[in-house]
Amino acid sequence: MMVEGADYFVYRIPFANRANPAMTVVNDDGTFDIYLNTLFDDARLARELRHELIHIEHDHFYSNAPIESLEREAKGGAK
Repeated sequence: MMVEGADYFVYRIPFANRANPAMTVVNDDGTFDIYLNTLFDDARLARELRHELIHIEHDHFYSNAPIESLEREAKGGAK
C-alpha cells in the first residue's frame, strides 16, 4: 500500500517491549516516520504497517476526532 501525496519512512526496530507493534511520528517537515516493532512477526507487522498508512491517508494525525473513532476507521469501520 502506498499513500499518494505523503512522504513516509519505515523503520524496523526492536522496541523495549511488546506493548505496541507499531507507531507513527509526524515530523516538523510534514513527513512521517513509521516504526515497526521487530519483536512481532512479519505478518503482524505487515498488517500494522497498513493500519498506520490508513491513518496517514485519512489525515488522522491532524484530526480532533476522538481516538476511538479514528482507530475504528483505520481498522476498516465507519467513523
